[in-house]
Amino acid sequence: ATLIKDGIKEENAKVLSQMYDNIDDIKEIEISERFMNLKVEAINFIEDYFTKRENLLINCQTHVFKNFNNREDMQFFLDLLLVLFKDVMYLDYGLDISFVDQKELISKYEVNKDEIIEILELILKTKEAIKNNANLMLLMDSFVYAIQRR
Repeated sequence: ATLIKDGIKEENAKVLSQMYDNIDDIKEIEISERFMNLKVEAINFIEDYFTKRENLLINCQTHVFKNFNNREDMQFFLDLLLVLFKDVMYLDYGLDISFVDQKELISKYEVNKDEIIEILELILKTKEAIKNNANLMLLMDSFVYAIQRR
């Protein structure tokens, strides 16, 4: 509520507060071009996942991995995906979601809860592997390929 009073868009406030505790960090990140671009890419990813899964890898390689190719950006992208995929499941259970502006988009998708849980686990494992200095692009390709096969 404080963030929204400070002029931060509701969706951005909800999403970033899932990822960060510090209000000053959230305010700084919210106005960054990096956040806006990766947020769009995360939304595109989830749309591809549910509607054009065969495009996931090529779209990630040409849009996300090409423009955001460092560990910090990939962790951030994965954090956004984590919030988005949780939102898909939360909405199915009738719970509040963070990506409030995407509610209509997310509500169109048929949800397989076991599949979503597997994806959440895969995101968390990938985040951990990034911390352990695995080859970043190989890891991200492998991550998208594993999701694409579901």
